[in-house]
Amino acid sequence: MKYIKNNLAVIVIFILALVIYWTTTYPSITWWDSSEYSTAAACLGLTGAPGSIILTLLGWILSKFTSHNPAYLFNLFVGFITSLTVICIFLSFKKIQALTTEKKQDESTLIKNVSLILASGIIICSSTLWEYAIMFTPYNMTALFTVLILLAVLNWWKNADNSDSWKSLFIVTLLIGIDFSVHRTNAVLIPGIIVMMLIRNYKIMLNYKSYLSAISGIILGLSIQLLYIPMSLNDPLFNMGETNNLLRWWDFISLKQYGGNFLFDILHRKSPFWTYQIPYYAKGFSDNFFYFNHSTIILGFIPALLGLIGIGYLYKNNRKIALALVLFFIITIVISISYFNIPANYFRSLYRHFLPTYVVFSVFIFLGSSCVMNNLLSISHRRKYLFVSVSMILILGVSLTQYWTNFYNRNSSKNTFTIDHASNIINSIDRHGIVFSTGDNLYFPELYLQIAEKKRLDILHCNLGLLNVDWYIKQNQRHDKEFPFSEDGIDISKYEFKDWKTKYCSIAIADNVKKEYSTQVDTFHLSLPALRQNKSIFLGDWVLFNIFKNNKWERPIYFIKLGFESELYNWLKPYLRDEGLVFEFVPDSSLVFGEKKIEIHLDRFVFSGYNNYSIPIDDVARIVSGQYYEMYLEVAGYKTETKDWNGASSYMKQMKKFLPFDRLYPDQEVIERTEQFDELIKSNLRE
Repeated sequence: MKYIKNNLAVIVIFILALVIYWTTTYPSITWWDSSEYSTAAACLGLTGAPGSIILTLLGWILSKFTSHNPAYLFNLFVGFITSLTVICIFLSFKKIQALTTEKKQDESTLIKNVSLILASGIIICSSTLWEYAIMFTPYNMTALFTVLILLAVLNWWKNADNSDSWKSLFIVTLLIGIDFSVHRTNAVLIPGIIVMMLIRNYKIMLNYKSYLSAISGIILGLSIQLLYIPMSLNDPLFNMGETNNLLRWWDFISLKQYGGNFLFDILHRKSPFWTYQIPYYAKGFSDNFFYFNHSTIILGFIPALLGLIGIGYLYKNNRKIALALVLFFIITIVISISYFNIPANYFRSLYRHFLPTYVVFSVFIFLGSSCVMNNLLSISHRRKYLFVSVSMILILGVSLTQYWTNFYNRNSSKNTFTIDHASNIINSIDRHGIVFSTGDNLYFPELYLQIAEKKRLDILHCNLGLLNVDWYIKQNQRHDKEFPFSEDGIDISKYEFKDWKTKYCSIAIADNVKKEYSTQVDTFHLSLPALRQNKSIFLGDWVLFNIFKNNKWERPIYFIKLGFESELYNWLKPYLRDEGLVFEFVPDSSLVFGEKKIEIHLDRFVFSGYNNYSIPIDDVARIVSGQYYEMYLEVAGYKTETKDWNGASSYMKQMKKFLPFDRLYPDQEVIERTEQFDELIKSNLRE
């Protein structure tokens, strides 16, 4: 009982965070990194650089406990990690409080604990932390390591005058090194940590033991990165970068695919530093701690005010640690903005890269809340408990405001847009098919279904962009013995297809293929001209041509329509049959529209969520909805051409039911075509 009493705030805060995160978590994968990391965890694979070995390893262990929808378990795990993060933020506040005052706790401890529990809601429900607490990505594990590193620095601060302070320094640098296997974001803390240590005890720079402990700690932590080599040598089904030797390992960890040198490019700004990048950070900070709208009124600025009060509390009680922590916070902000070098109008939110600074400010919020309550409890006025009650009600109001402000956009408990669309795509592919896609959101979700949930294992899914690198081509050859590709005497590791001369191939069409596609064409002819600038082609262009030639129609070949590159589309357009979400590569240019297949697909596709107004629609889901509109309109058009007015009417009603206009706001062309079909169907049904 004594243990529970002493740790009541910690226990309640953890449970509160866990309940909020677990009740709003995604039921499966979502777009972008969630799909990628869930796929890697399911097979102990490698994501794109910089990756997250630790998240992947932990996810892989969790995957052993379920064979059905492991992504949900992964998401719950991140909610658990984020709840631990909030607890560690609270413990950091306690540590700082202990370093700044020698006063013992008094009889009002219960009241103080209740006020801190109420204040924890401000942090638990902050926009960015909550956003990544409900999906399987490394970003909130980064936040956990931010606060673990801060706790280690505070522990060193306490022991800095001792002769064995190098031991505490070793823990600090060890955690920083390990963080490189989380997602390496916390490297931005290093300059601020150095400044903190110089303020506390500059003599650290004169002690050789400090250097040895710091270097050995970070080297030991960084050594985890070497696990990429055996992980890749195991040849998992998902192996981005294939780091199976030291050279490729170095290319991977130095981020060569994005430009190399660990992306350290501070001088060349991707957008204006003062007029875009700093305001961008300020916008992210305000979304979390300094927000205003018609529902928050004055409460929106209180989180920032509490943080400032916390800084004031530090200054009053211990100017040295106040200076150190404030400089640490400011330097980390500057380094974060400078290093991540946010480009203007980027297509995704990048506030996740600023999570370390949000975590530090959250510590100030706890300090401010504690300071307010301590001051109110210390006054001798007989109405002090009235003031305390009003203060607690106000803090509760701020936490509830945070909750209700962010709940609609963060509650993803019924959001299945990603898994539904991925299922619809793989179910558009005939047995033993090969499908090509571009980008993250049309590749990772489908791979997740195959690798993690063992669905449609007969399909080979290739990414068109990755077909430009030799290791990816060879992976497909190893994992699919029927992969229809041969190098034909060309060294794919040293390709340079400039001054390209058109290549041709002719493929005899067997009788069974003629019957399958209902064509009388005996021979298929295809040419590969220079598709790119300077009369060149990419390696991937030639690989596709080679696959077509070797496949000889033995396996159906598809391309996911969304994001299909214009150069490839223009080259293959005569032989691409529109089947809704995919194009099928067909031997006869007269077979370029698959009305019957689109109708079959629509009848079995899943659209859950689009007509549920309680589920927020993200930008990707909204873009995807445009394809479903197109499918319905194409089938309705086919029905009107065949005078099937009842059928056309039925599909138009389905479209409006599953894809409501007032929620999805389709483009003008969809609206106009809908109006035209409605009028045509209405007039003919009257007759």
